[in-house]
Amino acid sequence: MKRFKKLVSLLLFAAVTQYSCINDADVAFSDETHADSNGNFALFFEIPNANGTRSAESSGITETGSKEEYAVKSLTVYLFDSTTKTFQGQYDLQGIRRITTDSEEIQYTADKITVKPGTYNIFAIANGKAITGDISTQDAFLNAVDGITYKEGKIPSVPAKGFVMTNRGAANLNIEVKEPTDANKVTSVSIGLERAVAKIELTQKYESFPLVDTDGDVYCTIKINNFRMLNLATQFYTFRHTAVLNELQEPDSYTDENFGNINDQNGYAIDPYFFKKTVEGAKDFTNADGFFAQALVDLNINDSNWAGMAQAGKWSHVYCLENCMFVNAQLNAYSTGVMFKANMEIATDRVFDENGNNINNPSNWPAKMFYFNYNFYTSVDAIRKQALNNLPDDITDDASTEILAGYQIKRFSKAENYSCYYNYWIKHEDNNNATEMGVMEFGIVRNNIYRLSVSKVAGLGSGEPYIDPEQPDEYKAELDINLNVFPWVVRNQDVELE
Repeated sequence: MKRFKKLVSLLLFAAVTQYSCINDADVAFSDETHADSNGNFALFFEIPNANGTRSAESSGITETGSKEEYAVKSLTVYLFDSTTKTFQGQYDLQGIRRITTDSEEIQYTADKITVKPGTYNIFAIANGKAITGDISTQDAFLNAVDGITYKEGKIPSVPAKGFVMTNRGAANLNIEVKEPTDANKVTSVSIGLERAVAKIELTQKYESFPLVDTDGDVYCTIKINNFRMLNLATQFYTFRHTAVLNELQEPDSYTDENFGNINDQNGYAIDPYFFKKTVEGAKDFTNADGFFAQALVDLNINDSNWAGMAQAGKWSHVYCLENCMFVNAQLNAYSTGVMFKANMEIATDRVFDENGNNINNPSNWPAKMFYFNYNFYTSVDAIRKQALNNLPDDITDDASTEILAGYQIKRFSKAENYSCYYNYWIKHEDNNNATEMGVMEFGIVRNNIYRLSVSKVAGLGSGEPYIDPEQPDEYKAELDINLNVFPWVVRNQDVELE
C-alpha cells in the first residue's frame, strides 16, 4: 500500500498581501439552473445547520463560509478499479454550475461523464493542478498528486483559482456502476469535498485591557496593536491522511481507510512533516527543511510579518495548512500560534527611581524600564534599593532575561512606546486538562475555522518575543456524481493572555 512520502515538487500560489478582513465581498458567479443540461455529475455543497458531538472531526458548530471559499472553478475525478487499484480514467468536468434547491444546501452540477460498468474507487480534486507523471495505479496517483502545495504557508485571501478541495478517499471506495437499463438511467454517487486549507480568525473584545493590582488599582493598560502568525506549514497532502498512533512511529503501510476520518481513539491527521516533529528534535530545531513559514526558530521582530490588529469587534483572518503533531511533540517549536504585540500605557504614579522618587513625567522615563510587583523602576538598582533588598549586586540592567525572570523582574524597551508580547498556541480540541495534553489538542486541521477572540489580559507580557521551542472506469454506463462541500467546522477559542 501507499507509503507516506515527501512532496516531489512545489506549486506556488503567490501571496500579495499579509492578512485580510473577513468581510470580503462574495464573488459573483451564476446561480442559473440548466434545465436541459447534458450533465449528470452534480457538485453538491452541503452546508447543514446542525450540531454534533465535539470531537477531532466536529466541534458541533459549522459555518457555510463565503461564495469564494466554497467556489468550484474546476473539477477532476480519477477512477481506479476497486480490486486491482489500476487507473481507469480521468475526467475534467465541464459546465460546472450552481443549481437552486429548497433546502439549506448549496448545490452544483456539471455535464455528465460516461464510464464503463465496474466497481471503482473515486478521487476528486477541485480547483487543482493537472496531475503529471505516473498515475497507472492508485498508489502512484496518490504519490504524484502530492506535488501541489501553497509554498508561502500564509495565504491571505482565496486564490483566483479557488481553494484546492478534495474528497476523503475512504468515503468513495467500491462504487458500483452498472450497465444502464435504458437511455436515461444513471448511477448517482455522492462525494463530499473539503478545503485543503484551514482558516484562522482573530478579534479582540475591547480596545484596551487595564491591569490592576491586588487592591484593584490600575498599574498599566494594555492595547494590542499588532499580531503575527508562528509556524505556518508550507506543504500538504492533497487528500487528507490519517492514522491511529500509540507512539511516534510511521506505520509500515496504510489501507484506504487512512484517507478518511480521524479515529476517535488515538487518531491523528497527518501532514508531510508529522513524523519529523519529535520531542528530542525540538530543542535544536532549525527548520532546515523549510517546512514552516514564519517559523518560531526564525523569529525576527523587525521583519514584515506583523499585521495590524483590527478594532475591537472586527475580525482579521489568514488561511493556512494542516499542522499536526504526536501528542508528546505538541511543543512550541512546531505548533501553529499567534504572537501579539501590545502597547503599554504605564500609570504615571507607578514609576520610581533609585531614590524612591515618583517619575511621573513620561518624557523622563528611560529607554529601558523594569517591572516588579505592580510597579515600574528606572533601573535594576532601583528595584534593589526600593523593593528587593536581597537582589545580588552583580545583577544589572544588562542581565539576561532568564536571570531577571528568576526574580520576577521584567525588562521593557522603549521605541515610540514600551511594548510587551503575548503568545497563544492554537488548539484543535481542548481536553480541558490544565496539566496534560490530549491527542490532537494542539494543531491545525483542514476545513476548520479557528476563531480566536482575545477576551482578557491577565498580566504583563514578556519584554521581548522569546519563546522556548521545547515548551509544549465493456459497456458504457453513465455515472452521476454529487459532490458535497463540507462546511467549515468552527472552533471558537476564548483567549486569555498572561
